[in-house]
Amino acid sequence: MATRSGGRFEERVAADLAALPPLLDALQAWLAGCASSEEVQFDLALVLDEAFTNVVEHGYGGASGSVAVCAALRDGEVVLRLVDGAPAFDPLAAPRPELADALEDRAVGGLGVHLIRELTDRAEYARRDGRNVLTLRRSLDRPPE
Repeated sequence: MATRSGGRFEERVAADLAALPPLLDALQAWLAGCASSEEVQFDLALVLDEAFTNVVEHGYGGASGSVAVCAALRDGEVVLRLVDGAPAFDPLAAPRPELADALEDRAVGGLGVHLIRELTDRAEYARRDGRNVLTLRRSLDRPPE
């Protein structure tokens, strides 16, 4: 299923990392058509990359399945949503990494979720009807940091 019309984007793809590059290309093309800045396009592509990879590697853990990716423009922001049928997995429950620690003292992992938190204005996880729903919001005119 693929829909890219007006203010909506919808794709359902296999929970396979091979599906990620064309999915990223499709999202960036849709975002470009929405007159978003290159920064927003880059940031949301990175966020989708990290979130999708988490679903595939940690949610499904090698099992087959699918991921629905939807995006919409609402009130000056992009709302990006990933929905999957993997066992319950809340990536936002991961502890924040200790970025001040020396690299060799840091725990492995957690930087992807950190990027998701930093590059979006709001991130929410819910378990609905046996599905994981990750909703990410990013303003189109977010001031540079």
